[in-house]
Amino acid sequence: MKLTFDAFDFQRYGIVTGHVDFIAPDSSAGFENEDVHWLQVHLSSNAMRRKNLQGDIKLGITDTAEIVNRSESILTFMAP
Repeated sequence: MKLTFDAFDFQRYGIVTGHVDFIAPDSSAGFENEDVHWLQVHLSSNAMRRKNLQGDIKLGITDTAEIVNRSESILTFMAP
């Protein structure tokens, strides 16, 4: 899983990795009745770091998460 946090510029601070510990068995209605799936994620770090700067990841900071379910080389798609 790869996460970026809105409070920290992705271009400067990069990403935090993590893994999914728990997925709720049911979805619930979110904003504008979108389906929301609740996850519990274990982060590899509790802070964003860039050189000598550090920003703590705190409750309430919004993020974007991408679940990576496989990783392949670009050459895999180019091979016949």
